[in-house]
Amino acid sequence: MHLAITSNPDIALLLMAAGITGVYIEFCAPGRIAPGVIGSALAILGAASLTAFPLGLPGLALIVLAIGLFALEAKLMSRGLFTAIGAVAMLLGAKTLVAPADTAL
Repeated sequence: MHLAITSNPDIALLLMAAGITGVYIEFCAPGRIAPGVIGSALAILGAASLTAFPLGLPGLALIVLAIGLFALEAKLMSRGLFTAIGAVAMLLGAKTLVAPADTAL
């Protein structure tokens, strides 16, 4: 399978975020099949396209932390505190996710 469309790391990360959002919607409102199926497909496509890039572990750890904070917000309802911290962690993780390529000649 050729993933030329998703060869940009920003597109791959957007696919992952949209997929996680779809799965979250399915967990919040069970019985609706479309958000879970489409979200799972987008998350798998995003993960498959991220394998083409050299990933930095700090960025990946920040994204996993952000997803955990979003889940805690849904469970504990901390009035947006975990969401705000998770959004900052997601942005910083997205910024540092793909390790820069060596440009030495």
